[in-house]
Amino acid sequence: MKALMFNLFIIVISLIAGVIIAEISNVALVFIKYFAYGFIDLKWPDFWKGIKVGGTGGGMLGVGIVLFRLFKVKGF
Repeated sequence: MKALMFNLFIIVISLIAGVIIAEISNVALVFIKYFAYGFIDLKWPDFWKGIKVGGTGGGMLGVGIVLFRLFKVKGF
């Protein structure tokens, strides 16, 4: 039971980290656009897309880490 909870914890942390990284990169690109063009073009669908992409990428990363741990691959 401990191993299952730890594996779920890894997946959830990877999901959250993926979303955070996606949103930070989105904000960075908005600032680059601001410096280049002089106005802020900020839309909510862009943030939702970042959440979806970050969550998907983080989920795949988390599942990959868990599978590597279950198959006892060296380094995980």
